[in-house]
Amino acid sequence: MLSSSASLIDAYEASGRYPEAEKESLYAMRVEEAAYGRSSIKLLDRLDKLARWYEAARRYTSERNVYERALGILAKSAPENDLRRVPPLRGIARSFRLESFYGVEGADTGATFNSGNAGAPVFSDGTQQRRGESSLNTALGIIDANQPPNQQLRAEVLIDLGDWFLVSNAMRRAFECYADAWKSLVAVSNTRILESPRILAYRPSISSVDRSQLDPAEAVIKTVKLQFKVDRDGRIDEVTSPTTDVPENIVRNSAASMKRSRYAPRIENGLAVPTDNVVFIERVLIKVSSPDTETPSGKAEEKVPGPTTEAPKEAEKVPEPSPPPPSR
Repeated sequence: MLSSSASLIDAYEASGRYPEAEKESLYAMRVEEAAYGRSSIKLLDRLDKLARWYEAARRYTSERNVYERALGILAKSAPENDLRRVPPLRGIARSFRLESFYGVEGADTGATFNSGNAGAPVFSDGTQQRRGESSLNTALGIIDANQPPNQQLRAEVLIDLGDWFLVSNAMRRAFECYADAWKSLVAVSNTRILESPRILAYRPSISSVDRSQLDPAEAVIKTVKLQFKVDRDGRIDEVTSPTTDVPENIVRNSAASMKRSRYAPRIENGLAVPTDNVVFIERVLIKVSSPDTETPSGKAEEKVPGPTTEAPKEAEKVPEPSPPPPSR
């Protein structure tokens, strides 16, 4: 029954029926609560799924509440240094980082991580968001308390911490975390995650399939290809587009959105390095009536996967991480 519920949740999300998706997610939660009890450690997996659904919907306060409940269950049923505490701690930190860009409970703040070195930090000392950093440090302490430490998990938390410092413009500390993460990944022969730039935050343009106000039945999906440089601080520069079959204003919108995004830099032998020729593909909607929406054959262009980021040439062998959740 729970597997069919998961399929239904996915179907609701795919069709944009988010209230129904939330209702079905909460129903699945209640089913497991009835089966195992509200304080059962068996609920951890379901709680993680529910929290990630809230994250995808950019409901970060709700996400943190779910992770807090998971930590409360573990506090009663597991040792202090139980590694199962690490995922909810990482989730809490991630929610604060994403919230700083996308806004509280999905509000559009117009924020950007692409400010100059002299710009104000995204997070300031004394704010509630500092808890994100402390959550990651707690997770790291739990991992190191288990000897020998799980080097893969340790690297993942260090990467999270590096991402946190990067969006805080604390570059020296970010680079230190990435260097330590590289060492842990070398120990398990798995440095792939750091071998190409990773997108941390991107808000699709107003013409994207995720945000466009056009009726999909009266529009055609086209793609805008963006090429740019990711510098060693994860900032975007030199954005260009070879796309010629999409109206120029739509291409400009896509380029402007990319300039406001933020990446984590590629790490090479433990050091952050710039990367040229990074490619990002955004799907956009264009009115069918426009002559620009037709292909050379006169047929409407078919749907293509996206948005996606292609790995740069020097890292073509590395699968690119998935982009952030679509804007609601």
